[in-house]
Amino acid sequence: MPGRLIPRLPKRPVSRARAAEAMRYTVVSGMSAVVTLGLPVLLHEFGGVDPRIAVGIAFAVVFVMNFLTTRYFVFRSTDSFWSSFRKFLLSSLMFRGAEYLGFLGLFALGLPYYVAQAIVVGLSFILKFLTLKHLVFKGRVAPDSIA
Repeated sequence: MPGRLIPRLPKRPVSRARAAEAMRYTVVSGMSAVVTLGLPVLLHEFGGVDPRIAVGIAFAVVFVMNFLTTRYFVFRSTDSFWSSFRKFLLSSLMFRGAEYLGFLGLFALGLPYYVAQAIVVGLSFILKFLTLKHLVFKGRVAPDSIA
């Protein structure tokens, strides 16, 4: 219909396998957030570890955890381990840099820091899923063979 403001999306239902993959990614992202925020508290409050060290440990643990869970649980990749690891490392570094630059840009436009951060994190969540799915963990078990 002419003059339509919102274009119609193609009527293509999301496959059960694709929806399950997205749900697993959401679960892994939630676990990642809990460990990123909780591990430093545990290390500092109960272990006496300096907060700067505790946060660094948490980032390292979460990086490894995210690689392993997205490789084996979310995307069930069959690609070479080290090839996947290199691509994951590179994409992680690029995303961290892009997220920070995006935050700085939105903040410079006058958005409150928490709004700028929420926008960047939300957009990054979607873009990371697509990047990991289509570029990092391309070799996957066929969806029909997944129980």
